[in-house]
Amino acid sequence: MGNFLPNNASVEPPGQSAIVCAAVSGNRNELIVAGPCGPLSDTNKRKEKIMGVTVTRLYRRVDEDRAYCFNVESTRELISEEMDCLRLILADGFLADSVRATPFLQGQRVVEVGPRLNFATAWSSNMVSICRATGLDMITRVERSRRYLVPPAEELQQFIDRHHDRMTECHYPEPLSTFITGIVAEAVYEVDLKGKGPDGLNELPGISWMNGTGISISTISSTSSSAILPLLRSWT
Repeated sequence: MGNFLPNNASVEPPGQSAIVCAAVSGNRNELIVAGPCGPLSDTNKRKEKIMGVTVTRLYRRVDEDRAYCFNVESTRELISEEMDCLRLILADGFLADSVRATPFLQGQRVVEVGPRLNFATAWSSNMVSICRATGLDMITRVERSRRYLVPPAEELQQFIDRHHDRMTECHYPEPLSTFITGIVAEAVYEVDLKGKGPDGLNELPGISWMNGTGISISTISSTSSSAILPLLRSWT
């Protein structure tokens, strides 16, 4: 199997995303696409309920205007001794009292930003390893978010935009109660590139928007970016 991407495979309409991978199987070229994400299925909702996964939030102050929130996913509720052990792991200098279950910052001008939930961060993986090494096998994920007290003179949305990486992080409008995002991949699509050539990509939902421009994908493949960009701008 070999992986490749056509020059134009990254072209997609605004507001949509697709994961594209390609494979060569035998004498047939196939492009396999996992398309834009859809809503949470009833099956996933049932799984969440059956598994009984719970998310516990613990807080640690950084300074007067900042604090961490540790969102801890576990397969069951932690007993008192396990919670004490977890607080020591998350504490500042092993001072258990520096971590508590109630927020240090509260009010309408407190905002929270943290990692996107569709994948576990490296920080979470390391923390879960530490938890398991101390006997906390029930903990499956720990994500650290940041809470800010926004100064009165600043606009909330502008402050949020400046204080997080929009590629890997997002704003948490409410405290997390689950890591399930409600996103599931759509069905896989196959395109016979050998038989249809690059224009076969026009059949894909995430790329077929090009049809409205009158520009074919094969044209894009054979045209320099400096020549094609004016055409795209005139269409948008």
